[in-house]
Amino acid sequence: MKVLEVNLPESSRKFITCIRKYMLFYLKLTEETVDISTLDHAYTSIWANKRLSLCLEDLVPVALGRYIKALTSSMRQTNNGSGAANGSLDHLLENMFSLFLEHVTIWSDICNFPEIKGPELVKSNFHG
Repeated sequence: MKVLEVNLPESSRKFITCIRKYMLFYLKLTEETVDISTLDHAYTSIWANKRLSLCLEDLVPVALGRYIKALTSSMRQTNNGSGAANGSLDHLLENMFSLFLEHVTIWSDICNFPEIKGPELVKSNFHG
């Protein structure tokens, strides 16, 4: 993004900064509300948006990390009995496995982001 900003007028840089700020805020709120469907669409949209891809491409791992955190939180709730039925847990596990296969090369980087780190992503939560 730094190279892109050099050639842009001030108003465009401010616009990009606002988009990034509000996108990060939106992702945080959707994670906190465990809105898995919206997080899935958000990370896919950020990744696929060709108009803003140069400005937002570094937010894809953050969006993906928040999606992973929401999935793990939802799985924990389902395991503790406060979530939905067993079929829901299977669906959540399938989503997590698919994400892992698609993004295995950046998985450890995602889990180490300061925005993403939390008790949900500790190894013991994945291994029982």
